[in-house]
Amino acid sequence: MTSPPAAPAASAERMFIQLAVSKRAARVLRADPQTVDFRKIKNAQTFNLEGSLIYEDSIVLQSVFAPVLQQKIEKEEESLRERRCDEEQAGSTMKDPSLNV
Repeated sequence: MTSPPAAPAASAERMFIQLAVSKRAARVLRADPQTVDFRKIKNAQTFNLEGSLIYEDSIVLQSVFAPVLQQKIEKEEESLRERRCDEEQAGSTMKDPSLNV
């Protein structure tokens, strides 16, 4: 015996929810990682039931934005180190007249 097909209303509701989630995810993925408030993501995990849509969305947001933000931080730190090194080299050249050509 086969089960009856799913009610059209339930199927449409599921499709609507999936569409809403994918549209929201697309907007979020275009966001700048530096504008993402990770405290709110943690609060979404703390104050919502595990397995709820909000909880699961917070997990996705965290997994998407944390590595991107980390990469940006690392690039900025590297750039800052390079600038400091350049400034130090320029400063030492100015102090020692024999190095100026």
